[in-house]
Amino acid sequence: MARLKSGQRYALFWCYSLAITLVPTFSFPVETATSADDVAAPETKPIIARIETFGLRSVSQQAVIKASELEVGDNLANIAGDEINVAEVIRRIEAVPGVHKASFAAIYGMLLKGDKLGMVVYLGIVEPGIQQLEYKQAPSGAATLPSEILAANSRMQQAFAKAAASGLFGEDRTMGHSLSEDSDLRAAQQAFVPLAQKHWSRLVDVLHTSHDGKQRAIAAQVIAYAPDKLQVVHELVAAMSDSNSTVRNNSTRALSIIFEIAASHPEVSLNPPIELVRNAVNLLDSVDWSDRNKAVGLLLNLDGSQVVLRQVRKNSIPSLIEMSNWQTVHGSMAFMLLGRLADLTHEESQQVWNDNKQASVFARVHSLTTSSRE
Repeated sequence: MARLKSGQRYALFWCYSLAITLVPTFSFPVETATSADDVAAPETKPIIARIETFGLRSVSQQAVIKASELEVGDNLANIAGDEINVAEVIRRIEAVPGVHKASFAAIYGMLLKGDKLGMVVYLGIVEPGIQQLEYKQAPSGAATLPSEILAANSRMQQAFAKAAASGLFGEDRTMGHSLSEDSDLRAAQQAFVPLAQKHWSRLVDVLHTSHDGKQRAIAAQVIAYAPDKLQVVHELVAAMSDSNSTVRNNSTRALSIIFEIAASHPEVSLNPPIELVRNAVNLLDSVDWSDRNKAVGLLLNLDGSQVVLRQVRKNSIPSLIEMSNWQTVHGSMAFMLLGRLADLTHEESQQVWNDNKQASVFARVHSLTTSSRE
């Protein structure tokens, strides 16, 4: 099992968010994989190394995985490269008694055993009677982005594909937005800064009123590069509950970067709006893997606020425990958040994770939650 190192930043578990799915070796035709966190690695044979599940309350993991007909060792290109096959995986899972809705995501992430990188398939479900996350109704306006923003976004996507193929996923977040270690991608991202200033009003209009989900997602991406981060926060908080998963992904990730930097600079007076906290907590129960992943990252970067911890403790213990059982680096992120609920220091949580003794923290969190309700 990989050991979390002292001072390891949550940002290392993330890659770049995009307005559309970018996959160097094959594409996903379903909207459950909607960001660069969700892309395949630049390898010729995307072999499934692990299968994880979420959303299970009474349905067994074995039943979900068996119904998917996926196995460790399968070549995912034979599945995800065909729209009918992916739809069939979801349909078979939804046919399992006790499953109301299902989702599929394939993520290239760090497996914990042996520090190996591999393809992880996440199968999510919603069971009948479980309250589903409600997104905003999709807007119906006709606003569109200027051609120069669309062209800049296209250049960024092309640069990202090249960077991903070279394994260059590092980034500089010190400006409150993502700047890649890859020179071409960094230049493409830096071009968003003046465009965000020049077209601010149009970007905000598209984000909140356009009927086109792809354009709303691009708008969220570019808005993140505006210099006034208070304005950025104001506009992107509402987009966290957009009906389009890529809009939610881009908005939540951008907010996470902003609050990560704010947390490390006490002189910056930036408090998370309560709507942001509620939206992030709600996303922890989503059937969309990207929602859960980005929400955990954002909540971790809110620096242990008691308001945040109260909201998480009240609403999200079952989901966090479930995610903490993932044998992937994404599971470690959820566990670090649980550690805060159990009043553990970051170092203590790291040690428990490295010693594979998560069950003791699960019990402690349950105990604290029960006592707080009495």
